Amino acid sequence: MSDSIECPKCGKKTVVQRQNDVYQCLSCDFKKDFSQPAKPKSDNKFLWVSIITFIVALFLLGATDNTPNTTQFEHLSSPVPEPVQPTRN
Repeated sequence: MSDSIECPKCGKKTVVQRQNDVYQCLSCDFKKDFSQPAKPKSDNKFLWVSIITFIVALFLLGATDNTPNTTQFEHLSSPVPEPVQPTRN
């Protein structure tokens, strides 16, 4: 039974142990040092979803018709002129 380790990058079973905590693939440039803590992966998915949602919300707010309904203001516009009656002194 072989203790060969498959490379996570190229898939070949050519990973060898170089040092106590260092493994390296002979077929590609994969190298992993297990003595150092793994770097947390930055999850930018939430950031992008937030930005896109914000832009869509701004677009929808800007696309709404903000002009007032002018028919309801017709009676508030200038009144119908009435004939001026001459005054007698």
